[in-house]
Amino acid sequence: MVETKLTKEEVIELVTNILEANTYLKKQEDGSFEGDIEVDYRDELGKDSIKKIVQSDNPMDTFYELFETFDAEDCEWQYCFKLVKEKWDNDLINLNDCEDIIIEWMNENLHFNFPYDHYLKQDVKVNIIVDTGDGNYDYTLNNWLTWDAREEEINDESSILWLVQQQGYTRDQLENLIREHETCGSKFLKSVYQECENVTTHMNALAFFTKMTLKEFIELQENPYDLTLSEKTSCGLYDCWNGAGGVLEIHLERPVTIPKEFIEAHIDGCRGYGVDEIYGVSSSFWE
Repeated sequence: MVETKLTKEEVIELVTNILEANTYLKKQEDGSFEGDIEVDYRDELGKDSIKKIVQSDNPMDTFYELFETFDAEDCEWQYCFKLVKEKWDNDLINLNDCEDIIIEWMNENLHFNFPYDHYLKQDVKVNIIVDTGDGNYDYTLNNWLTWDAREEEINDESSILWLVQQQGYTRDQLENLIREHETCGSKFLKSVYQECENVTTHMNALAFFTKMTLKEFIELQENPYDLTLSEKTSCGLYDCWNGAGGVLEIHLERPVTIPKEFIEAHIDGCRGYGVDEIYGVSSSFWE
């Protein structure tokens, strides 16, 4: 075997030729290589990881920190180095004689993009508690039917009153619903009555149940905004503190816009008892 003495530049050219011909990496204008680390489309963050993220004071920082010990980039580097070794022509120059040059160059010129977006696009089940002032009363302002309070005046901060008015009905119609069972032929009012009648505890918050991506949820937490939900969104009275609630079947007649100052959102299972834990519903419950 006759060995040829190659310059550093010639060694690097051989390496780049191998990588360009045999890997998914794309050569950049400056001669470096860049590639995306791929993950299985079914791969998702587990419940414990999601809980750690959303309960953090800095959710996005915590999200990135979860991947700090993940060695996917090192695995990709090792794969590329193994490929270079396999494709290397030792008749031209012995690999051991230029391995330091190759490693130094690869460390500086191979760049891998971790698929953070894949995990940020993961759907999460979000419970949106509406606090129109209910929170100041431990969410006890929607219990007229269960606790024999039909003759009491409806508190202005009741979230059910807010929802009734938002759907185009009046305080008088809500009072007639509570005291006279008058539904005015409205499927919505009838469902409100049934919801209030079927609660089993006294701390019941009005809640909407929807799906978001993890990124959307984090953005809502970090920079709250008014949220508009369709009339198909699941809605009901929910007690995450005691693990109870109504039948969660209030039938909206029109889209509902929740002002940002009323929104108390959490991912199911990350605050008290989750709906899935209490009711055992399928994921389709969260629209």
